[in-house]
Amino acid sequence: MFAPLGWISRPLQQEMYHLFESSELFDPRWYRAQLKGVELLQDPIWHYIYIGWLRGFSPSAGFDPRYYSDKYVDLQRARVNPLHHYLKYGKQEGRLPLRSNIEIVDHYIPESSSVRSFITPSLGTQRLSVLIDSNSAHHCEIPAQEIIALCSTIASVTRSHLRILLRGISLDPSEIDRALASAGNQGVPGLEITPIPVTFSYSDIPVFDDEKMIATSWSSSQALRHHPIPEYSWCLTPKTPEKKTSCETVPLPSKVNFPKTLDLFLNSVNFRKIMQSEYLAWPDTFFAPSASFNGTRKEKRSPMRIGVFCQPGPYPGIFSLSVEALNEWLLFSSLKPEDVDLVFFGQEIPLFHLASEFIPRFVQSSGESSDTNDLDCAVVFSRDAAELAGPLLGDGADVVHVSPENSGVTVLPQTGSNVLVATSPALEDISKSMVLLENRHQGGREVSE
Repeated sequence: MFAPLGWISRPLQQEMYHLFESSELFDPRWYRAQLKGVELLQDPIWHYIYIGWLRGFSPSAGFDPRYYSDKYVDLQRARVNPLHHYLKYGKQEGRLPLRSNIEIVDHYIPESSSVRSFITPSLGTQRLSVLIDSNSAHHCEIPAQEIIALCSTIASVTRSHLRILLRGISLDPSEIDRALASAGNQGVPGLEITPIPVTFSYSDIPVFDDEKMIATSWSSSQALRHHPIPEYSWCLTPKTPEKKTSCETVPLPSKVNFPKTLDLFLNSVNFRKIMQSEYLAWPDTFFAPSASFNGTRKEKRSPMRIGVFCQPGPYPGIFSLSVEALNEWLLFSSLKPEDVDLVFFGQEIPLFHLASEFIPRFVQSSGESSDTNDLDCAVVFSRDAAELAGPLLGDGADVVHVSPENSGVTVLPQTGSNVLVATSPALEDISKSMVLLENRHQGGREVSE
């Protein structure tokens, strides 16, 4: 292998070379997989120093240079090698080398990311804020203008200023004026219209310490999950028997002419779970790559190979659920990063980490791959489990089947030496199922609920 001419006289490049050479964040094998032709003959570290970082090449599975540069705007202006900056300065400054589990969820469902805010005293001024996003009209089954008209009436009756927060959607001022006029509230005092980008690069918005906030979709209910006073975080949503019996409604003055098809609920943890179950699109059948599964389960093996089957493209909400659930399990697991080989099957996904330490891999669904063989455990997200027996259970893997049709955690009759655990989409149920199979893998024990 060869290095660029003149490198001996360039102290900065020499410093980078020795820094990368001694760091686990530069993996020569990983890096070479991105090279072609004569570039394969070059020293991979020198190639990255002079060429690769400018092309956005990744030095290892543990560092995402594009994410690092995009997240920290000061690096874009400085135009510096991101890995060098992280190793020399960024790590000590607490900067992140990869997306966290929260950031990968926000990447696929940006409108559900928590609204960035800071608390400020209201000084006696009452304010009602309504968060409207691209899912609101479909969720409430009425146009955004009617949502605004209803909320303006609530603000008027409760003698509150109205603030309209727009996320992932834009409304012409004339549309808002017509909505307010239709409710007889034209010229609402203190009216504010605040666009909220779906990116991280925006200034935090001020929120009064006693401000009432109304979400208008399942995604905006997630975005308002960190309200300083939980009792003042509400959600406008269609009436359903399940919500009516298990969630708390918000009492409103009788002067508010509330639509018969809608209710205002407290935006509680239980409410958001029900919303997630009702409004997330689920795959009807089991998704699997074209390769066959022909592994033979062993009583104990390290690392524990876990395959996750969920397509982030068509089902971003379910993919995000899988990330949250696995993160919840790994946070309290006794397993170390070297004990787990976690593989997401389907589409390419950005590099990210779970529980701060575990870095999953991805395998695309097309083509044959040895990664689909010899799985110890498969986690499948679909409504129907009928197709599981052949490709997975019959060929050596224990299976956790997550479906909105399931309730709680149920260990179904074993097929051969393998186990099928049916679980609801609740994070605690998925985590419990993973603990069952983790114990089975480590000790070879039978699984019981």
